[in-house]
Amino acid sequence: MALFKPPGIAETLDWIDALMALDRQALDAQSLRETLGVLLKVQEDQARMSPAQLEQVVAAAQRPA
Repeated sequence: MALFKPPGIAETLDWIDALMALDRQALDAQSLRETLGVLLKVQEDQARMSPAQLEQVVAAAQRPA
């Protein structure tokens, strides 16, 4: 995904903290939508994320490695 500023390690760790603070046991599109500002620091990147893209990110995260 082409982002102006892709999330780094710090943003990823902050995002995990946010998910834990919300007591989320599994990633879903709603959780991602609610915490997107922690993961993507640039508003243009946040605005670019359509609901379909959020679902794609969740599906990719749930696939076995």
